[in-house]
Amino acid sequence: MLGTLGVIAAALGCAGTPRAEKTLPLVVTFYPLQEFAQRVGGERVRVVTLVPPGAEPHDYEPRPQDITALHTARMAIYNGAGLEPWLEKLRPEFPTGGVVVNASDGLPLVKGVDEGEAGEPPARFDPHVWLDPLLAARMVTNIQKGLQGVDPQHSEFYAANASKVEEELRALHGEFDATLRTCRQKEFITTHAAFGYLARRYGLLQLAISGLSPEAEPAPARLRELVHLARDHHINVVYYETL
Repeated sequence: MLGTLGVIAAALGCAGTPRAEKTLPLVVTFYPLQEFAQRVGGERVRVVTLVPPGAEPHDYEPRPQDITALHTARMAIYNGAGLEPWLEKLRPEFPTGGVVVNASDGLPLVKGVDEGEAGEPPARFDPHVWLDPLLAARMVTNIQKGLQGVDPQHSEFYAANASKVEEELRALHGEFDATLRTCRQKEFITTHAAFGYLARRYGLLQLAISGLSPEAEPAPARLRELVHLARDHHINVVYYETL
């Protein structure tokens, strides 16, 4: 998953914007939202990210400084789709009178999978929405609307920045589409089911060792099934992410 994020981040690049007289403090839950919020807000915003680099956003434990950041924020942005269950603890700390944005609001979500540890309830939805470039562009639109709500006098500035990011994500989609749709091998094995949106968009078949939680332990029957699938489809690579 981090490798795909790296491709998206590299494709987006960084664009300079005029320095605003006063920056808006924003809080986002994790890195992809940081990238999108900073690109749309430019130098008119100051972004604080709750989940630090290398930490797992699924089961993050909020810190005291996170509460402080939320108290002073004008806007809070979270992924939604079940990625941040710990966020419920922080809802009373959300900015009073500010704007709270669910970045995946209104998007067609992939249903959760039930492969995982015995007795573990299946996730309702796959939260890894940003791994589909076209859905990532719609997340950018949601962030743009949130910024326009909290800072309407700079609406055109946010709209122009968002348009640039969305155009770059659509171009990235074009590159992915031209490459992935021509692959003869449509099946791929991953350590956990993080790539459902990528698979749905480009006609691939994700075979996950475990479910949506990176910490879930696969059942022995699932491992045996995947060994047979790998042999049947001649798969000799397992995609693994470090978190």
